Amino acid sequence: MEWFRLAHLDGAEQPDATKLITMATAFESLLDLPDFDKQAEFARRIQGFVLDNRMRSDVRRRRRGRTLDLSFAGCWAWDFYGIRSRLVNGEDVSGADFRIETGAPHLPVTDLVYRECLLRQLLELQCFGAEIHESAGRMERAVADLPEGPEPFDALEWAINHHLQFDRIHEALGWSERPTLPEAEQ
Repeated sequence: MEWFRLAHLDGAEQPDATKLITMATAFESLLDLPDFDKQAEFARRIQGFVLDNRMRSDVRRRRRGRTLDLSFAGCWAWDFYGIRSRLVNGEDVSGADFRIETGAPHLPVTDLVYRECLLRQLLELQCFGAEIHESAGRMERAVADLPEGPEPFDALEWAINHHLQFDRIHEALGWSERPTLPEAEQ
């Protein structure tokens, strides 16, 4: 949390590059990233925390031409960490690189993703969220006798999104599709 605080000091005239590097360090600490293959591991971990069954996916190229299939959240993480690496290594980074593909600035998106990762970790540690777990239990009991749909139903994930509305953030960022109702329900 100290790195997050340093990236958001009130009144500090920090350039965006400094804030981005500091937030990358905050993620490294929060996610306990290994010392090797950090960019790929960061993308995988973000993809594991930022869950949404409607999230779009894309591919990112690794060295030697290999590819990584990632959700849009994982792609954001890959791109973000790539910018961080270029900055740390003294390479030129244009102002356009500080925006995600949809044009939104990286730094506010970084805060939203960090918030989701932190809340999911705290929820996993049961530091909060009794009402979320209760909602999930009620939903599991309510759907217990219903036939399975095309994708397995995850009551806890439903409850997390119901209470914390991460899926709406993913939609606003253009990372996931808005759900569509069947024609009869429209």
